[in-house]
Amino acid sequence: MSEKISISVRDLMEYVYRKGSIDDRFRSNTSMLEGTAIHQAVQKEYEEDGESEVYLKREYKMEDVELYIHGRCDGLLKTNKGIVIDEIKSTALELEEITEESYPVYWAQAKGYAYIYAKNEELDEIKVQLTYVQKRTKEKKRFKYVFTVPQLDNFMKETVAEYMSYAKVLSHIKNEKRRIYSSVDLSFPSLSKWSASFSRCGVSNFSGKKKPVCTGTYRYWQDDLNTFSGN
Repeated sequence: MSEKISISVRDLMEYVYRKGSIDDRFRSNTSMLEGTAIHQAVQKEYEEDGESEVYLKREYKMEDVELYIHGRCDGLLKTNKGIVIDEIKSTALELEEITEESYPVYWAQAKGYAYIYAKNEELDEIKVQLTYVQKRTKEKKRFKYVFTVPQLDNFMKETVAEYMSYAKVLSHIKNEKRRIYSSVDLSFPSLSKWSASFSRCGVSNFSGKKKPVCTGTYRYWQDDLNTFSGN
């Protein structure tokens, strides 16, 4: 029986392709709100057939692990020359500092979406575009490549193979948790004692609508609840 693991395209690609730290000027200096606003500004410029935040998913099985790979691509552009997957990145870097080879992890992320869409739609090839936006000037710099489906097949096979050792560790941990939980006795004999105490105090359930009315028992009730909740 294969083990199923759900993972986003972004997490998968960052695990395999992220080397060292992504430049702080991509992350720390660009707030989430600012980055979102920049993304939306670029997406508003798409042609009528362009789609934004398109949810994609596909299952990928290797050995005894089945990955459920999913995520939202920034842009899905339908042009007269074919489909383009657009990945938008905002940055405080000057655009002349950025080259096609600057951030392989971003290409990997875009190719991950391209792979899913191309396989789902049974395409022969698909275009991948990286759109960098300078956050201060709002200037844009784009790089575009065409990938065949066999190229994307090889890319995903290498990516998943690299991730597989970690996936097996996750699978082992998940199975151990399942084994441990199944062996734990979750019956609480002391609950009958609590129930009897609550009944004597006029408390019929845990809803909190009724409060204890007898002296002393409320403190024990509090202690028991704190112990049960881990406080």
